[in-house]
Amino acid sequence: MANYSAVRPHLHLGQAVPSPVPSYLQPLDKTLRSKRPDIIPHRKQKESETMISAEYCRLMSRYNTWQNTSLVTAADGLTEIARHKDRGAFFKSIAATLNHLYWADALILQRLKGNERPEKTITHSLTSPSDWNEFKALRSKRDEEIEEWAARLGDADLDGMVIWYPGDGSTRIEKPKTLCAAELFNHQTHHRGQIHAMLTAAAAEPEPTDLSMLP
Repeated sequence: MANYSAVRPHLHLGQAVPSPVPSYLQPLDKTLRSKRPDIIPHRKQKESETMISAEYCRLMSRYNTWQNTSLVTAADGLTEIARHKDRGAFFKSIAATLNHLYWADALILQRLKGNERPEKTITHSLTSPSDWNEFKALRSKRDEEIEEWAARLGDADLDGMVIWYPGDGSTRIEKPKTLCAAELFNHQTHHRGQIHAMLTAAAAEPEPTDLSMLP
């Protein structure tokens, strides 16, 4: 039988058995606090410090242009039927998913620019633009618009909140500006992944997607 007296102090009758305090609940050592201020509990930081910077937005806007050009170039080699074929993605086809990205970019960008009711002038559509050449021109202009927005940003411009109302105008939405800027690029990457997979299935060859390979 194990000799517990060898590993724990003797207790008087009726004395409560002390339970060890997990290390993650123990107070931080003062020396550690001075060396690692980033791990002090409840340390308040600005959203722009904790999430993204203006330079991040400029990097991702360049990546956005590069990747959209890659996908559009690959899709350009397909027939109209192949671009509109239902391939089982969320928006079904390459063309519809590209249109979704085009209009979603417009809506999110307008919110970031201070337009609280962007859906009054921007109508999301999976079928418009329907002409492929028109889409290519509009996509290029949208990418330029995103890069121009990012080029003008300073870190302080990402402080504060973004406020907008959905199409029906019934609900006021308020989110940190850094979150909305990150959403712009995260949303693009999500749906471009779907398009990339559909293009690959159609035997088209987009460029690599690695951020480290950005020209």
